[in-house]
Amino acid sequence: MLRYTGAEKQKMFGDWQKSGRLISGIMKPLDTLSVGARQFSEKNENSRKELIAGISHDLCTSLISIKMSIDGIKSGVAETAPQREKYFDIIESKTRDIEHIIEQLFFFKTGHRRIQLP
Repeated sequence: MLRYTGAEKQKMFGDWQKSGRLISGIMKPLDTLSVGARQFSEKNENSRKELIAGISHDLCTSLISIKMSIDGIKSGVAETAPQREKYFDIIESKTRDIEHIIEQLFFFKTGHRRIQLP
């Protein structure tokens, strides 16, 4: 069995305290870093959800306008040629909006411009 003198015990305890302070000194910044990383991840997740919600809203709005214009033409609401032309202009405009959203998504995903559709 090992027996330590008071001075040896004090030295070992002091070394242990130093090690504890060293570990504590390392752990505090790591904990802070961990919390920061978690907050960053949560912010990114919230930003991603907001982006998807915005894109979904824009796509739905354009599609609803296209559907309503088609229904207006089919049902005869647009009786005259100028009225039908107005509905076709809406369809064309909203189709360009959707193409633009798709282009932005492609660029966001790849960082490259996609070949334009005819």
